[in-house]
Amino acid sequence: VTFAPVTVQNSTGSTQNVYQGGNAAIVATGGGDDVSVVVEGDDTNYFFEGSTSANSNVFVFNTSNRDLDDYNVTLGGSEINPSGDATITVRDLGFGISVEDLNVTTDDTIEADVTANAGNRATEVELLDSSGDDVNTTEATTDGAGERTFEFLTSTADDGDELDTGTYTVQATDLDSGVEVESSEISVSQADDESASFTSNTITDERGDILEVTVDMTETSEATLSFGSQDDGVIANATVEDENDDDQVTVFINTY
Repeated sequence: VTFAPVTVQNSTGSTQNVYQGGNAAIVATGGGDDVSVVVEGDDTNYFFEGSTSANSNVFVFNTSNRDLDDYNVTLGGSEINPSGDATITVRDLGFGISVEDLNVTTDDTIEADVTANAGNRATEVELLDSSGDDVNTTEATTDGAGERTFEFLTSTADDGDELDTGTYTVQATDLDSGVEVESSEISVSQADDESASFTSNTITDERGDILEVTVDMTETSEATLSFGSQDDGVIANATVEDENDDDQVTVFINTY
């Protein structure tokens, strides 16, 4: 089944807009089947001459490789718009997709930004593996500015399971026009285990001074520190957080 969001027919003769990449169904009403079809570009050198199939009165005009232009259609030897007005106008939807980070781990989020030259577009977004198979699918509508960010959690994207390591792409489809775009390849690698450690295992200073301690973090933004012991006569616990995503936290300890 071929999806065609736009229909033109010789009984109406009105001009129809179709976004580049979508299909337009040209219908010969009252003319039976195997009807001759001529499509001619206005500002381009495009010219096609053919017919509907032997058992159909519909011809599908695919605009994927067509220039932005006005196209006049003749069915059964009669021009649909004898006044000279275009039958089909191919416009640019400006449909695009970009992925913020093309190198992620199994503990990250794949973020895909979809944009279009028209707002409030129903959009389907699929996460595809290296074989082109659909791993995860979601649908949403772009905002009034024609923008929307779609997210896939790598830890649960495969039907609730963690993604396998490898190469993926994100494909977006504008459901109203059928226009499709696909992102660049995304590399998914295995995430490291969560850990936290001191940059230096030994810190020497005078009692009463302020100690400066740096904590290195891997695959986590929080860590719990313990200072002292019962034998030392002091015990202090603190939770630290990496707020600027540089995988380090500097802690100051007053030993007075």
